[in-house]
Amino acid sequence: MESQEGEMEISGFETERLIVRPWRAVLVDPASVATFELALLANLKPQTVRHLPPEMQPGLGRIGSVRDAIADWFAERIEEGEVMLVKNKASGTQIGLLMLTTPGATDDSTVLNIHYVLSERHWGEGIATELVMGLIAAVGDQGPLRLSSDVGHEHAASVRVLSNAGFHRDDRHSSGGTGHFIRDLPSRRSFLH
Repeated sequence: MESQEGEMEISGFETERLIVRPWRAVLVDPASVATFELALLANLKPQTVRHLPPEMQPGLGRIGSVRDAIADWFAERIEEGEVMLVKNKASGTQIGLLMLTTPGATDDSTVLNIHYVLSERHWGEGIATELVMGLIAAVGDQGPLRLSSDVGHEHAASVRVLSNAGFHRDDRHSSGGTGHFIRDLPSRRSFLH
């Protein structure tokens, strides 16, 4: 991981059960592209994305092909920031996506918004918590950094994931049916002093 001209660059990371890589690093040959498209079709179901913020919802119910809707959705995510593929380390299969955007900075840190989508087959296995904790470990040396995530109040599992990963609800930026959760990571230098 490197930071160039104030921008954060995440080259990927691994956890006990996951391999997380930027999508560009994976899609280097036509066979990988075809596998990736099939995995997106399998993972981006209405039930797996319904808790994303409305502006991040794919138009799965619109007229036209689901494949076109997913392609459009993915292109929008790439335009907004980094999209990382989440793979099961044991099987090598893609089980989700991690989406990262850097909308700006607070007075003393960069903000990194995180959103994730996991295959419904892997809900309740601790994968989401492992993914978020792996991200924290991967970006921890780039502090000061504020991690943030918006979660619908009805999505208790994601609220629990964020809480387990050390996030707290920021009531000043929560509204309506969405809770805004943050975790501040200090500068690595502050650990040494």
